[in-house]
Amino acid sequence: MNSSEYYREYRQKCGEEAAYDKRLRRLKEVQKGLEETAQEGSGAVSRSLGAFREALEQSVRYSARFISAAQAAAEGKEGDSSEDPLLSAAVWELEDEISRIERLKSETQEEKDYYYSQYCRAREEEARAERERKERELQTMLERLFRGETT
Repeated sequence: MNSSEYYREYRQKCGEEAAYDKRLRRLKEVQKGLEETAQEGSGAVSRSLGAFREALEQSVRYSARFISAAQAAAEGKEGDSSEDPLLSAAVWELEDEISRIERLKSETQEEKDYYYSQYCRAREEEARAERERKERELQTMLERLFRGETT
């Protein structure tokens, strides 16, 4: 391959890397939104259960049966996203996709670096070949000049 072909491959890898960056940003935004939604939902359920428990405690203060029901309600507070199987599966799938895209981006960066180094090597080789060609051409012209030949 010549330097222009290596450079074309390098620019293509730069474009792929940018696309992976953009995709990763979008996926991480979705992940953040999903986490916030899960926390908001969990918090809303916990607040509702807390209010229910308080109302229950206030309304039946002297009944052991209702006090134990209020304590059971307090223990039933919503936890994190791992308690919801569908939400948990969505989070896992999203994390897998983020990992896959990060791996592809890393591979693309390695390929981009390879093509850039090959581009630089090819440019140096082409410049060396051009210098040698010009040196031979100059040598030929000097030999003709010394022999008295005119062009």
